Amino acid sequence: MNVRQRPSYTAGPDRHELRLTDEAHDFVRGRQFPPLNETSPGHIVTLLTGKLSVTIEPLIASNATLTAHPSSQATRFGRDRLGCALGGSGRGPEPRLLMLLVRVVVGPIGPIGLDLAAVPLVTLRAPASLIGTVLPAGSGSVPVAEWRLECRDRPRQRLAWQTFPWVADNIADWVVEQAAAHGSDVIVLAARLPQELAVGLGVQLGQRPHGWPWRKYPAFFDQGQLVIPELQLGAESVPPQRTP
Repeated sequence: MNVRQRPSYTAGPDRHELRLTDEAHDFVRGRQFPPLNETSPGHIVTLLTGKLSVTIEPLIASNATLTAHPSSQATRFGRDRLGCALGGSGRGPEPRLLMLLVRVVVGPIGPIGLDLAAVPLVTLRAPASLIGTVLPAGSGSVPVAEWRLECRDRPRQRLAWQTFPWVADNIADWVVEQAAAHGSDVIVLAARLPQELAVGLGVQLGQRPHGWPWRKYPAFFDQGQLVIPELQLGAESVPPQRTP
């Protein structure tokens, strides 16, 4: 699959004209990508860690369209990896949660501002079928890590299109590293990034079924809430026939 550049960024700092001469990206691993300071000078990756106070609550009525489906991806592709941790029936120890943030477009992600230490209590809404079995119920302190791509130049320069494969590969490596370092059962990823990079991360998942986190869910800001849909983006979602 090849991904071409959109004519404009809806979440970016500026707009630009579509250039039909821009190459398409396939986001295949193992390529030699030019370093960041060559393709997008002035940009720098900042890595942050900390703790967030998080409470997980069921979706409210305004998000009724996001309720769980009877047959989830976890049911179709199996629960082997977490069966022991969750006691099989969902009555075992609650899963350990890790929250990852990715900001290529620098700005708040719902209530999560740029200063992680100053973030107030974060409420995550999720389908009731996920709470207590896949996601821990109630409130608690959750480890958080952030991958942030900032531009030191002013005015801020747009990220060059040729940099996108490097960025997707770098974010994917970071996700794998964070999952291994924290040993969490479930990862929730909240991001502000161009859609082309979101597609690139999906391509990366397909190439990393053994190293990718087993259970990972997205969180997106909708109608004033951070919502976790029943959308499995972890290695558990990769059909067995795709696994070497």
